Amino acid sequence: MLVSDMNSDTENPTIEDILNQYLLCAKQCAKNQSNSKACIHDLSRLLNVLVDNNVFKILNFSSFVIFEGGNLWLRPTEILPRIIIVHLSAVNVTLDAATAHPSLLLSEDRRQVTWQEEHQDLPSSTQRFHSYPCVLGQLHISSGRAHWEVKVEGALSWDLGICIDNVTRKGSITVSPQNGFWAIRLYKGEYWALTSPETCLTIREKPLSVGIFLDYDAGDVSYYNMTDGSHIFSFTQITFSRAIRPLFRLWSPDSGSLTICPWR
Repeated sequence: MLVSDMNSDTENPTIEDILNQYLLCAKQCAKNQSNSKACIHDLSRLLNVLVDNNVFKILNFSSFVIFEGGNLWLRPTEILPRIIIVHLSAVNVTLDAATAHPSLLLSEDRRQVTWQEEHQDLPSSTQRFHSYPCVLGQLHISSGRAHWEVKVEGALSWDLGICIDNVTRKGSITVSPQNGFWAIRLYKGEYWALTSPETCLTIREKPLSVGIFLDYDAGDVSYYNMTDGSHIFSFTQITFSRAIRPLFRLWSPDSGSLTICPWR
């Protein structure tokens, strides 16, 4: 089916239909260089539909195809298979004020967290973090798949990830899978996976936003650079025994802000 025929052949194509057509078109472009202009046109139309549906709301057309020597090539992009699997599992994440450390200021819409010097006088809560400057998402995930994205542009030091809903809130906390955390970190310009021991990560391009892709039933959480579509790190073969929640941490007053990207 040609892209131009999609509307006539399929009254209401699903996102899966469009994604499958995109991949078919991209493969044809990669194999057949003689019709580059037609491929560009078809891919552009497909991507416009996908952008309208917020599937590729961060990545742009240049993330997927490139010109080299007058030919059109499909750019290797690890995020495509992941998007195909979980694009319909995007969830609406907001921050849970009852868990926020007193140094963390939340925006009115509960989508942004910023460090502030002076501790806030907040209501007492057994859910609140006291020694670890983080906040959890409101969402509790105990089955299925979920995906959310966090804008990290301008933020200098942070942790992002997931944790079980009953992690320790007081005293000394080591962020590691053994303690119910599966997270990545930016600190002093270096990126880390918070394994035990920690794993230093090689990042091709500094991410402006990070995509978190959780498959609860499969025991897998993966992190992607939504700026260039590259894979950052995956924790696999996890046996979750409790509900999982999104985790956000800022390290210091000059850390900047973390902002959850809205998903319409």
